[in-house]
Formats: sequence, C-alpha cells, structure tokens
Amino acid sequence: MRAFGLEAWQVTGADLVGLVRLSLADPVAAGRRVLALALPRPVLWQALVLVSCLSVVLTELAGLVAPAAAPGFLAALSANPIAAALLQGVVLLAMVHATWAIGRAFGGRGDLDGSLHVVIWMQALLIMLQLLQLVALVVLPPLAALVGLAGIVLFFWLFSGLVMALHGFASRARVIFGIIASFVALVFAASLVLAVLGIPLLAEAA
Repeated sequence: MRAFGLEAWQVTGADLVGLVRLSLADPVAAGRRVLALALPRPVLWQALVLVSCLSVVLTELAGLVAPAAAPGFLAALSANPIAAALLQGVVLLAMVHATWAIGRAFGGRGDLDGSLHVVIWMQALLIMLQLLQLVALVVLPPLAALVGLAGIVLFFWLFSGLVMALHGFASRARVIFGIIASFVALVFAASLVLAVLGIPLLAEAA
C-alpha cells in the first residue's frame, strides 16, 4: 500500500455513507471532497475497471430477473459479459477524457486525474442506483421503471455538480447544457464510426 501512497488516506464505511448523502444534497461539495482524496493514478485506473465490471454484473443480474428483448449488437453484448465489460470500460474512458478535455476547452481548470475521480465516483453512485433498481425488480417490478426515470434526473444533478467542482464552473445550467451537447455529439460521432465499420448503432430486433 505504501508503494501507491495509500497510507495518506483512509475511507471508512461511515465516511462513504456520508459522502453519498452529501452527493445527493450538494454534489459540488461532494465533488470537492472526492477530489481532495487525490488518489494515485494506478489506483484510479483500477477503480475504473472495478466500477465497469460491477455495472456489467448488475446489468446481467437485472437481465436474469427480468429478461427483455434487446436490439442489434446490444443483445450480443448481453450474451457476452466480457465484451460488455470492455465496452463499458471504453465508454467510461471516453467519458473521463471528454469531461477533462471539453471542460478545459471552456475554461475549466480540472486535470485528467480529477476527471478520473469524478467519473469513477459518478459511476459508483449509478451502481448504487442500479442495485436499488434490481431490488425493485424483485420486490415490485413497476417501481423499477420509476427508479430508472428518477436516475436520469439524478444523473444530471449529480454529474453537473461534480463537473462544477472539477473545473470550477459557477453555472449549473451551462454545465448541464454542455453535458447534453457533448453527449449528443459523442453519440453522433460513435454512430458514424460504427456505420463506417458496418455496425449499425441500433439494429432492428429479429
């Protein structure tokens, strides 16, 4: 542990619960606290892999609890958890670099390590939401859809605050607009790349 400098910080279960609560109430303050951890980059990369794998595991479990037809290559990914984990990792990696580079382009002061911190924490929060949705699927299936809808709103609330903490932005509305615009641009670019490769983004279900 000393090789990575981990002796400088410790996070207890109570700290984690407190950070989750703070993230829901004030994601900007929570973002500053996450950034203050200043984890070594090797640990951050390992954490990115971990949250990618956990997200795929919960997605696969949800598919077992409530199977649903998936279009195109999404169905193939569902049948291949390793490929799904790799894709999830690539998406998160792209999100890390986009959060860093686009924020800097608009005058932000965050760096790559900071972007890793906030994206990993954002994904960890989404994993907790996935777990809640999985429980809802088992206990009360109609509630799972509501959890999913709430998750969309929660994503923009949390991620905009974390980006504000990372880059020092003051306007949440502008950050949310930037997130939406960046997401649309990235999806469009991904669609073009997949189309060139002959892989439609959303193929019709058989």
